[in-house]
Amino acid sequence: MSRQYWSHPIVEPEFAKLSERIGTRLRAERQRRGWSLRDLSMRTDGQLSKSRISNYEQGIRRMSLEAASQLASALESVTPAWLLLLDEFEPLLEEERGLIEGFRAMDKARRRQLLDLLDGSRTPEDPPIISHEARKLIPRQEPQGPH
Repeated sequence: MSRQYWSHPIVEPEFAKLSERIGTRLRAERQRRGWSLRDLSMRTDGQLSKSRISNYEQGIRRMSLEAASQLASALESVTPAWLLLLDEFEPLLEEERGLIEGFRAMDKARRRQLLDLLDGSRTPEDPPIISHEARKLIPRQEPQGPH
């Protein structure tokens, strides 16, 4: 059972290392952008104070899912899962985010066309661009012939 301090969970000793790693990840991402604690707090519309963010970064307080969601939204290119060490993929670069947004905006036929184009540029030694299971989710378009 976690102790409570002004209704915010204090980190228990067995979770201290995890909270420190989460805090290190948050601090590194904030500093990568050149933001101060105040800058990040302002980007949460003041819902998370500088002090609270600092406590997360130092591993003093355990970050909740809600706080991770607010911080991820403020940081824009990370997910709450990444902040909480549940996802090890690095944050997306601007161009990667653009590719994903463009892909999601395509209809299924265009997506299939793009994936087939990428598949054709692979050598047999290259790893698959998309898993076989994921590929099944995008149906093939049958060629439209004369009726």
